[in-house]
Amino acid sequence: MSVREAARRSGVSPGAPFRHFPTRNALMTAVAEEAQRLFRAELAEAIADTPTTDPLARFRALGLAYLRWAIQNPAHFEVISSGKYFTHDQSAEVSADNGELVGMTGRLLAEAAGQGQLRDADLRAIEIAGRAMVYGFARMNIDGHFPRWGIAEAEAGAMAEAILAVFIDGIAKREAAGGPIPQ
Repeated sequence: MSVREAARRSGVSPGAPFRHFPTRNALMTAVAEEAQRLFRAELAEAIADTPTTDPLARFRALGLAYLRWAIQNPAHFEVISSGKYFTHDQSAEVSADNGELVGMTGRLLAEAAGQGQLRDADLRAIEIAGRAMVYGFARMNIDGHFPRWGIAEAEAGAMAEAILAVFIDGIAKREAAGGPIPQ
């Protein structure tokens, strides 16, 4: 993405953005900060709508909100996640916000483990695996891989829910009878 392209998409002259942003980096920092704010709002809404007494359900809601937002906002997701346009270290706001999200994920998993909801105690591995799964699925969308895997654009949300269910089923502790723990 260039400043010229951003200006064209915004319907302004190529030099207009530089009245507000002295460099391309400053412009992309502002875009990343706005994208992160929108991303965080989506995640906060999903968590708010989930019972506070069920940390595994909240972890699932967080993952689903991540995927939904990334699918619906691929350009913003690209800016805050790829490293091509923006580095988190360039914005204290984005870095702090991202740190809070990582911390929330860790706390939710710790709570789930404390309640006996997880089959494995390696919370760091679960956290990284969950992040890799949602990030990978979001990248598949951005990189145009869905058609090759037979996923129509209209099916992306349902597939996101399905892969998240597979992941949650894989980390959730099972009852002695073999059924899932009620959520």
